[in-house]
Amino acid sequence: MLAALISVLLLFVVCFVAPSAGIWLAFFSIFTNSAQVLTATWGFSSLTEALIVMLLTIFLRDVMSGRGFNRFVLPFGAVLMLCSTYLLASASWARFSNLAFEGAFNLAKTGFVALLLVALLTDHRRMGAAVAGVVAGLGLLAAITALQYTLGLYDFEFWGFGIATYHHISGEIDSWRIDGPMTDPNYYAQVLLIGLPFAVIGAVRANNRFAWLIHIIVIMLSIMAVALTYSRGGLVAMTLMGLLFLLRRRGVVFPMVMLVLVVGLGFLVSTLFHLSYLDRLNAAVGDVIVIVNGEGYIQDEAISGRLSEMLVAVHLFADHPVFGVGYDQYEALYQNTANIHGLMARGQDRQAHSLMLEMLAERGLIGMLLFALIVLPGTVLCWQIGGFGRSSHSLIARAINYSLLAYLVTSIFLHDAFPIYFWMIIAFSYAVPGAAGKMMPNLGERSGLARA
Repeated sequence: MLAALISVLLLFVVCFVAPSAGIWLAFFSIFTNSAQVLTATWGFSSLTEALIVMLLTIFLRDVMSGRGFNRFVLPFGAVLMLCSTYLLASASWARFSNLAFEGAFNLAKTGFVALLLVALLTDHRRMGAAVAGVVAGLGLLAAITALQYTLGLYDFEFWGFGIATYHHISGEIDSWRIDGPMTDPNYYAQVLLIGLPFAVIGAVRANNRFAWLIHIIVIMLSIMAVALTYSRGGLVAMTLMGLLFLLRRRGVVFPMVMLVLVVGLGFLVSTLFHLSYLDRLNAAVGDVIVIVNGEGYIQDEAISGRLSEMLVAVHLFADHPVFGVGYDQYEALYQNTANIHGLMARGQDRQAHSLMLEMLAERGLIGMLLFALIVLPGTVLCWQIGGFGRSSHSLIARAINYSLLAYLVTSIFLHDAFPIYFWMIIAFSYAVPGAAGKMMPNLGERSGLARA
């Protein structure tokens, strides 16, 4: 206990003396899901609170030194307050009001962490520390996964950061799937893809060969780790990200040649190392054809179960289209709704397995508009900034939008189980325009930042 207290005090001292180091640590701990890992493995359940105090320490230091804050913290705070108020208000019409209130409170706490991050990311140095924290976390997790696979250490959990579980893959094939520091391999694939764009821009920004090589290794290990999750949604998101990256290059021949090489290499790797992955993909394609044609039977139990869960969300939205059923209500309402409509009850409460459908069911159209109000301003500004050459802020802005794309695409098949990653991306998207406008005045005029 004493050692833990001393460690926390040392962290606060570091944050006060070297704020960039504190920001690096904050993004590293967020990306590696250290809060859940420390709770599950070590019984330390207060990392989120410790993180808030660390960030408040940096905030206090900035106040004492007269340092300004990111000017986008106020509009972000206003939108966050509006969204949190709506979710708290949904407890008044939710069937299980205690769930709505507790869920909204926890989400507001996570949003407050994002608010502090936006306030503190004010310049190139701190922005670089944040990106480095994400890349370091990505490198650690991917390296652990590669080590697990290479040495067959699936029973060793690497102190909670390298969990592996035995899952059904396809047909009669079962195999190990890597969960990383998460509770599900599909979420691990999502997290890896969120961090991957930052590793790519790190390679582009590298000012020496050693740094470039480190980032390339992280990229390669991350792609390998995504494959080892056997996540079909992860593969779809990674393919889409690669396509958009190639299509942004000038000319048509280069993207087509690169596309053939990347796809060919991907299938070669899948064939050599993950033959069962191809079976899993083939089964998914066959079931999608069945769903589209409306003929035949779905063979994959996971797909049939998720289809049932998504249809329950559709029914809940149809019954409550404007305000939804209330925040954090879907799971408790699943079995009853499934039974009413003749769907798979699955013998237990289930989640929607689709972020957008879950939000439609729980928040309604008004909640979806608020979600758009949170996402769009930072995304649009990052898109504008990303068009200004190869400056540091432009590259980071591009990485943010690719990261958000990865999150949204994978969330077509996943519900909101780990909201901290969404808020981390959103914090980046609001912070970069403010930092870019401060460091690059001409950019502010050309992109409209001066009028934002």
